[in-house]
Amino acid sequence: MWRRFRRHRIALACALFLPALYLLSLLAPFFAPHGQTWRDARFSYAPPMPPRWSPEDGLHVHAVRQDIDPVTLRRDYVTDSSIRLPVGFFVSGEPYTLFAVIRSSRHFIGLAREACIG
Repeated sequence: MWRRFRRHRIALACALFLPALYLLSLLAPFFAPHGQTWRDARFSYAPPMPPRWSPEDGLHVHAVRQDIDPVTLRRDYVTDSSIRLPVGFFVSGEPYTLFAVIRSSRHFIGLAREACIG
């Protein structure tokens, strides 16, 4: 059975992928940029912003501005290319607890706290 399983490439890839997903779910507070209770009502319907890279700014996202149509009162989110928010790795963020023992506030990816203010 083991020889037959090893010959099936998709099954072997899934056997490696599944433990990686379990590990990611156990360490979710570290990999998530915000906690599960974090909300910003101003941008609740804003689309996700893809990270971009440029040689002068490094890894960053463009700021988003909310415009409301005065006639229809429809929210529209416009990308403001002039404001670039730097994205960093192992940044300080909301405090969390892993496995009810390890307390930390470092997240794998996120915006610098100074960039979020304002």
